[in-house]
Amino acid sequence: MFIVPKPWRLIVAGLLVCAFSALAAVFVCPQCGYENPDDAVTCLHCGATLPPHAATTETVKQTAPIPATGDNRWYMPADIVEKEIKLARDYVKTGDVAVARLFFKNAMALDLITDPSIETKRAETILKAIEDCNTRLCQVTGKCPVCKGTGDRTVQSVDMQGNPILKNVIGKGCVMCNGRGYVNKFANQDELKPVLGTGAQRYKMIQEGRKYVTVGGAWVPMALEEKLSVKQTAMLKVATATPCDNCLGFCTVACPTCNGVGKVKCPTCKGTGLAPKDKKSDSNKDKKEKKEIGDSIQGSLAKCLVCNGTGVISCDKCQGGQTIMCPRCNGTGERPACKACDGKGWVPCKKCFGSGKLKDNSICPICRGEGVTLCTACDGEGKKL
Repeated sequence: MFIVPKPWRLIVAGLLVCAFSALAAVFVCPQCGYENPDDAVTCLHCGATLPPHAATTETVKQTAPIPATGDNRWYMPADIVEKEIKLARDYVKTGDVAVARLFFKNAMALDLITDPSIETKRAETILKAIEDCNTRLCQVTGKCPVCKGTGDRTVQSVDMQGNPILKNVIGKGCVMCNGRGYVNKFANQDELKPVLGTGAQRYKMIQEGRKYVTVGGAWVPMALEEKLSVKQTAMLKVATATPCDNCLGFCTVACPTCNGVGKVKCPTCKGTGLAPKDKKSDSNKDKKEKKEIGDSIQGSLAKCLVCNGTGVISCDKCQGGQTIMCPRCNGTGERPACKACDGKGWVPCKKCFGSGKLKDNSICPICRGEGVTLCTACDGEGKKL
C-alpha cells in the first residue's frame, strides 16, 4: 500500500478541501477544515485568512445563461431607420414621390421598434415628410368645370328667334381658369390608384435588390428578420397594414359634387358672370328688336350678383375645401380594428396563458417565452380582414 509522506499530506488535503469548496460552494478553511459562513474573510476557528470566493460567485453569475422573460432585449438599430429616410429624400429630389412616400412609411414603422430609452424627434420629422408627399400626390390638375377644358369664355346671347343661348367667345379667357382649360384639384380614386400602384411596384423591386424581406407591409434587412419578437413583428404589421380601400389611406376623398375642384359653375349665370335677363314675357315688339340686334337687351351686360361676376361659386358639399371626410373609415384612413386582438396584432399565448412558461417551469415552445402570439384572426395586422 502506497503511503503519502507526511509533508505532502497537508498539501493534498488542502487541495482537496479547496476543490471541494469551489465545487460545492461551501467555504472550508484549508488549514483546519472548519466550515465558515459565505461572507467570512478569516476562519472563525483558527483565524487563518480564507481564499477569496466572492470573485468565484460573481463569475458564476456573469456566465450563467439569462433566463427567457419575454421582454424585448433587441431593438432595431437607428441607422437602419436613417438609411430609409435618406433614400426617401433622394427619391423626393428625383420627383418619384410615390416611392419616397413608401420609404418614409417604412421608416416610421421601423422607428417604432428602436430603443425606446433614446428620445428623438425622428418620428415627427418622418410624419411631416409623409404629409408633404400626400399633398404632392393628391394635388393634380383637372378639366375646368366652367369651360369644360376649352379655355374660352362663355357669354350669354340669343338665337335668331330671340331665345337665350350660351356660346364660347374665342380669344377671351374663361373666368375660372383664365384660359388655361384646367384647374388645380384634389385627385380622386381613379387618378390616385395608377400612380400608387406603379410606385409600389418600383418600391418592391428596390427593397428586394437591397436584400430586404417583408414583415407584413414593412421591409427589414434579411439578417434582422429572425431577431424580431412577436410584439415587434405585430407592431410592424399594424403600422403598415393595408389602408382603407375607399380613401387609400389619405383620410379624405375628392368631393363628388365638384370632383375635387372646390368650385362649381354658378347656376344663376351658367358660368358667364353676367346677370340673367328678366324672365318677364317679351312683347312682339321686343322680340322683333332682339332678332334684329341679335343679343339680349335686358341685363346681358350686368354683373351676376350670385357669383359676383366670376362665373363660379364655392361647392356646397365641401365648402370649397375640395375634399370631404372619407365616409367609410370616418377619416382614420384605416380599416376597422380586429376585435380578436383589439387592434394590437397579438394575443396572449393559449398554451401558457401569457406566462411564457409551462407547468414544469420550462419555456413555452409556442411563444418562446414571450407569452404572446400573432393574432390569427387578422394575421397580426390588427385590422379586420
